[in-house]
Amino acid sequence: MADPSDFLPIELDHKPTHSLPYARTLGSAKIEPANIEEWKNTVAPEFKHYFTEKYELLVKAQQDLIEEYYYNKMVYESRIGFEPTIGQEYYLYERHGEAFLSLVSPKHAWWDGYLGTFTLTPQFAWKKVD
Repeated sequence: MADPSDFLPIELDHKPTHSLPYARTLGSAKIEPANIEEWKNTVAPEFKHYFTEKYELLVKAQQDLIEEYYYNKMVYESRIGFEPTIGQEYYLYERHGEAFLSLVSPKHAWWDGYLGTFTLTPQFAWKKVD
């Protein structure tokens, strides 16, 4: 037959009660945390810097996305007289109020109105090269 003392709770930590970092019984002394406001004031600038930096990255990403959309809209609304190949450079011009995509680089073109150099990505989005 098993001894009843085998089922009694086992004390896992054998530290003396006075050295514990927490109150052990209801009669123990109340433990007050250190001045947490001082800690908050110390970490607040880091906290603010962290989120300000993340916010600025999001604003930059939004601006880049708007710019990318603008260029894609500009190229797709231009006159394209050929089927573009992914990865090749093309040149966007404006002449007589109409934009057109060309294979002719600005240094070989005899007309003005150069707007930019673009390449077509595998996602069929236009990326401005210059």
